[in-house]
Amino acid sequence: MVISELKELKTAPMPALVLGFSGLIPFVSAPAYMIMTSVYMPDLSFAQTAYGAIILSFLGGVRWGHALSNENALALNWTSLGQSVVPSLVAWPALLLPAPFSTLVVATGLGTLAYFDIVSSIYTPWFKALRFVLSFVAVIALWSSIMCYLLKPQPPQKQK
Repeated sequence: MVISELKELKTAPMPALVLGFSGLIPFVSAPAYMIMTSVYMPDLSFAQTAYGAIILSFLGGVRWGHALSNENALALNWTSLGQSVVPSLVAWPALLLPAPFSTLVVATGLGTLAYFDIVSSIYTPWFKALRFVLSFVAVIALWSSIMCYLLKPQPPQKQK
């Protein structure tokens, strides 16, 4: 289903494509830098995870906005609005977890929300295709940071 809809990216508005793919820079640059330097950098990894938490919250806001823009007042129910808030309620406490668990929770949240958005009938095909590609790259980038945590040495701690 998703693969057949990837061709719909051609119909996506150019601003959505440019801004969407630009939003991958913080996801991809963190593990790329750690791989190039062969050192796991906790602060850089946390910055990537925090960015992922922000994006997860943003995607919940997209759901909220869609529910509000629907002219059918029945769309404003506990389910539709509740699903809009859950991503933020997952993202914030994820940041309180130690690495790499925080990164894993955010990656899982992004992947899970992408799945529900892609199988939903409320979004246009181009949006579903874009969500798939962007979420796939983001989750792979977050997973790469987890692998850096597990496989790369950490820099020595500075004396205080």
